[in-house]
This record gives sequence, C-alpha cells and structure tokens, in this order.
Amino acid sequence: MKNIIFANTRFDFINVEQLIDNIIGNNKKPTLVVTPNVDHIIRLNKNEDLKNLYLRANYSVNDSRFLFKIMSFFSLNLPTPIPGSELTCSIMKRLDIDTNNQITIIGSSSSTVSIIKDKFKNINIKHYNPPMGFINDSKEVKRCIDFIIDSNSDICFLCVGSPQQEILANKALDFGATGSFLCVGASMLFLSGEEKRAPLIFRHLSMEWLYRLVQSPKRLYRRYLIDGWYIFYLIFRELIIIKQSEASKIGGEHE
Repeated sequence: MKNIIFANTRFDFINVEQLIDNIIGNNKKPTLVVTPNVDHIIRLNKNEDLKNLYLRANYSVNDSRFLFKIMSFFSLNLPTPIPGSELTCSIMKRLDIDTNNQITIIGSSSSTVSIIKDKFKNINIKHYNPPMGFINDSKEVKRCIDFIIDSNSDICFLCVGSPQQEILANKALDFGATGSFLCVGASMLFLSGEEKRAPLIFRHLSMEWLYRLVQSPKRLYRRYLIDGWYIFYLIFRELIIIKQSEASKIGGEHE
C-alpha cells in the first residue's frame, strides 16, 4: 500500500470503501487502525514511544482536512482525509445490515452507548467505560484488556482519547487480542448525536476545528489556540527537508 511520511507520521493512501472492506472482512486478524490529526501529530513528535505506536499501525489514515488543505497549497499531496467520526458511522451502518455482527466499545458513557444501541439494533454491542486516568493503573488496563479478549468481537472501537487509546490497543494486541482495533476518540459522541458535526461550509473550508472550539471552548482552547501552533513549525521543517532533498537530487544529476 502506497504511503507518505510527513512530520514523522505515516499516511496511507487508501479509499474509505476499501478500508471498511478490509476492517470488516479481516476474519479477526489483529489489525490496528489509527486516524492521526493535527493534535496527534504534534503529540507524537514530542513523544518517541507514541510515534512508534503510530508507525506500528496496519492502517494510518489522514483525519485532518486542515493539514490536507495546507499541504495542497505547497503541492504536497497527502491522502484524502477520512475523519474517524465518518469512518465509524460508515462501519456501523454496514454492520447493521444483518444481525450477526458484534462490536466492543471501550470508553464513552453508558447513556451514549444506549443511544447507539437504539440506533443500530442489529449490532450486538459490548461496552466498558474505564475510569479517568485508567492508563496509569495496571489493574485497570488489564481489566480493559480482559474485557476486550473475553468479548471476542470482530471490531473494537477505542474511545478513550489519545494517546490512551493507542497505548491500550497496542497492549491488547500484545496480549493476544484479535480483530480490528479502531482508535476513534470522540466518534461515539458524534454517532449518538450528542455532539454535532460542523456545518458543511466549515468542513469545505477545513475550518471544522473552529466550529468545535466555539462549541467547547473550555475543553479545546488549549489544543487549538496554544498547543496547535506547533504544527506550523512541523510543516515549515518538513518543507525545508523536502527542498533540501530536491536540491540534492538536482545536484547529483549534474555531477
């Protein structure tokens, strides 16, 4: 599968339908799917262990329309964005067609999952919501892993935020868990309707982040208004590396 490495992050070129086919039809083969966005890229560039977790994934798909738009301006083609919330919704709709599918959800409140169960009545849903800070409690991490393995679902949605979900997914796979693991953050909140997607105009302008910031300023202001600026340093650094590489190639051809 073709991919590109940008800012120490791998982005795979795969269309959403092919990705869904591979996730659903993998016959319980251990599979990790990550959906890096700007926030994830910033974090993994400051954490070597997290960077390696992302690089280990079977599928790493672009979840940032903003980054796609910015890099297109500089004639660098990243894969077409596949937002985790849209991927989650498409998978659930596909699974709901028949009654033989089971999924596991780690994270999200009982009320959120109850709404989802009402929406997708043909899917058998196993759910466990670990407490805040669970990733630092070895007993709680093991409880999550045991629940995942005992549930024996074809697909496990991890909705406990980054980097907790990526760490948990890798630990579960190391302990022998099978099936597809999708690290999809707040996707269940969008699926239940408790959080609204940005209007189409915001999405087309790659400004969904601004809509989310206005909706949840206390929760997101630091991510977007303080930490988020680091992405421009990473973009500038990558552009310099690309230009230096191109100059080196030209110089080599003239020798």
